[in-house]
Amino acid sequence: MHVPMEPQLTPARTLGDYLSAVWRRKYLALSTTVLCACLAAGWSVTQTSVYRASTEVVIDVSRNTSLFGPVAGAGDARRRLLNEIAIVTGVEVRLGVQQQLHLSSPPPRAKFNTSTTSDVVTFFVESPDAQLAADVANAYIEQYNIYTAKISADTLAGAVDSLQQQIDDLQKQIETLDHSIAASGNDDDSTREAQRRELLAQQADFRHTLEQQQIDARLDTPGAKVVHPAETPGTPVRPTPIATTGLGLAIGALLGVALALIRQRLATTVDRPEDLVTLGIAAPLLTVVPVTSSTGDRPLATTDPTNDAVEAYRWLRTSVQFAGTDRNLKVLQVTSAMPGEGKTTTTANLAIVLANAGALVLIVDGDLRRPRIHTMFGLSGEAGLVDALVGRNPLELVRHTLDGPDVLPAGRSPYNSSELLSSRRMGEVLHELAAIYDFVIIDTPPVLPVSESLAVSRHADGTILVVRSGRTRSQQLQRTLGEFDRIGSPVLGIVLNGLDRKHTRYGYGAYGYDASK
Repeated sequence: MHVPMEPQLTPARTLGDYLSAVWRRKYLALSTTVLCACLAAGWSVTQTSVYRASTEVVIDVSRNTSLFGPVAGAGDARRRLLNEIAIVTGVEVRLGVQQQLHLSSPPPRAKFNTSTTSDVVTFFVESPDAQLAADVANAYIEQYNIYTAKISADTLAGAVDSLQQQIDDLQKQIETLDHSIAASGNDDDSTREAQRRELLAQQADFRHTLEQQQIDARLDTPGAKVVHPAETPGTPVRPTPIATTGLGLAIGALLGVALALIRQRLATTVDRPEDLVTLGIAAPLLTVVPVTSSTGDRPLATTDPTNDAVEAYRWLRTSVQFAGTDRNLKVLQVTSAMPGEGKTTTTANLAIVLANAGALVLIVDGDLRRPRIHTMFGLSGEAGLVDALVGRNPLELVRHTLDGPDVLPAGRSPYNSSELLSSRRMGEVLHELAAIYDFVIIDTPPVLPVSESLAVSRHADGTILVVRSGRTRSQQLQRTLGEFDRIGSPVLGIVLNGLDRKHTRYGYGAYGYDASK
């Protein structure tokens, strides 16, 4: 039977829901973060230190421009600069560095950075040896200047030889023509004279070109002028343990949050009231108990009656009272699917708020395997339900009358608890107690691990099933409800326990309280 409740449902996931999901799995997120940070730090300290030495130079790209005009194919300055940089970092210069420094293996490669605001080019070399890094960086510039000077000299020599050869060939032609003119004895040899003048003009052009090449060669100074030579670095550029650990920490935090959200996405736990609707659970939601800080073994309804959780138990009391208006509802069983979901706490607090409302209430600790009720009320657990079931002591001697609900402890744990709780005597004891009290509330073991709760439910007028938010799996809840349905035992409803109210909207009955307000 449904109780007078109007579920407070959240239509869609909010940021608070995601924060709540991460908080519920905070240990997963935290451990992932710490693990990634430790791995990053460990990796960093095991790496070989690498030093970087840098030299700043200005590369003269005007060598491709003549005083007498631009050279064909010289191109723009940026392209010429990149061509020169390619020479600095090329194979020939690198081989020269190896020979200059007498290295047994090729030196580290030179890398570079260019500036958009100046003509300075920074070449840098990285090596585990700080001194070697500086020596190699400086040697690259020296070998570049040597290499480019040799290329320029070889080019000039070739050009001079070619021009001189053409000048000499023209001179031979002129001399041959002079001999021909002299041998002819003709005073008017205009044709040969015209040929001679043309040869002399060509020879003069070649001589001019030769002189131009020689002048350009003298102006062709070394291409790289050092602005700041490389110095021996004092600190390595890699590894950087602090930065690496910080990066690992950041990556770990992101990964931890992602894993928490993925775990939440893949999780099959019941987290919020609307999850019951999504799962198609027919049993009504009796109340939602927010998560609270631990106050020891004593029931919260006794130690902190103004707590919001106690208000939730009062709504549970209202639900129970309303459900008993049209049917006999005196013997109530409180159980859960698995251990640790709050059934004992719910039993104790429900009994207290019922007693506070004037009802005569008895708590029966039917969890014979792990009894806790006597501890919560500060009683001895030496005698109790077990003694009454085996006939060792009458009920009057093992039942404790208190200021509030009376308590029947479990007694000493027997070896045959399942047989005792499913015995005919158990039914007789409950029937006898129901004739005395307005409500008899039995705390029984969880359903799935053991069978006692199903046996006791045959003698109960209704069962309250406690579900812990973020812990009870949907399959466990459905299987538990299926077991009660299979034996025809009525389930009064569900108590959703331990809901994180920081990031979730929840409701007590027809009234909703938004924790964010």
